[in-house]
Parts: sequence; C-alpha cells; structure tokens
Amino acid sequence: MGFPGQPGRNKAAINRDIRQQVLSGAVPMVNKRDVWMIPTESFKGSHYAVMPTKLAETCIKAGTSERGCCPTCGGPWERVVERTKPPADVYTGTVKPDSIAPVSHPELGKAGMGQKLQNWYNEHPVETLGWRPTCSCGEADTRPCVVLDPFSGAGTTGLVALRLNRDAILIELNPAYTEMARERCAQVQPVMMTT
Repeated sequence: MGFPGQPGRNKAAINRDIRQQVLSGAVPMVNKRDVWMIPTESFKGSHYAVMPTKLAETCIKAGTSERGCCPTCGGPWERVVERTKPPADVYTGTVKPDSIAPVSHPELGKAGMGQKLQNWYNEHPVETLGWRPTCSCGEADTRPCVVLDPFSGAGTTGLVALRLNRDAILIELNPAYTEMARERCAQVQPVMMTT
C-alpha cells in the first residue's frame, strides 16, 4: 500500500525516515509541533525513569523568560523581535504574502507553506531587538524566573533550570531521590534545600 506522494511506501516508513532526519539535524524544524522527537539519555544513578535534559530544557525555555521576571510581581519580561518579510518570489500557492502574521506573532500563519519559503525562514531567523516587561510595576531590574517541579525525582528539572539561569523549587517525597537531586543540582551551583 502506497502513501500519497510516494507510491510503494507506507506511512510508517516515511515517518521513520522523517524522524531520523530530524533527530540527525538534517532537516531543521522552524518550531515545535504536536509531537516532539527527543532522544533518551543514560543515567548512572539509582532512579528508574530519569527525564531527558532536552525535554526539561524545551519546557523551561517555553515557559519562562530568558531575561527574567519583575522582582515585585513576578511578571515575565518578553522578547521584542523583528522578522524580515520574505520576498514575493519565495511564496508558493499555499501561502500568500499578505497572510504572514505580524511581527509580534512570528510563528502564526506558517501552516502549509512550501519548501522554498521554509528554507527562506531557516536562513533568515527572527532577530531579537531587546526585552520589555509585561507588567506595569516600573522595575528596571529583573530576577530569575522560578520553575516548579512537584514530582522532581532525580532533579533533572532543577539541574536544567540552574543551567539556564532560572531558580527552581523541587518537591520530592523519597529521601533517596531528594539527595540525588541535591547532588546533581550542586554540580551547577550551591543549593538551598529544606525538608
């Protein structure tokens, strides 16, 4: 049974090829979709199911501001970006030049774009112009955003949060896992732990 566009190949074989190309970096992804392909990692500790650091990194970057947050209210600072509008010759029949989203939402309006336009976006990434607060407190300074992991296990979330200059609150009932998390996080910076 064939798959449309590739006679003689089934959907599973095509998905397997695409997955391998994405994991190898041969096919760059503009943004995350519904399914994330994140390889597993080995772990020498005694925890039976440690989350891959790439998964924690993806979630922390998506949920916190790299610049930090307001020290008064905790509101995150948002990135101010600029994306150059592609020239008309890179558009296919699937996306019209006027349908590209405004600068404040660069990821919207890209569904169904052709490969030529996809390549143009890969070659012309979004440019960060600066940062601005999302609150009206008037604070010019920031503090690191806080990541909460109520089932921290071996502390992967805390480890990655500290590497990304975020603070972390980890909650774990198992004392052995708590000690494991403390040791892992202390590799990055001194950790304050309470029981």
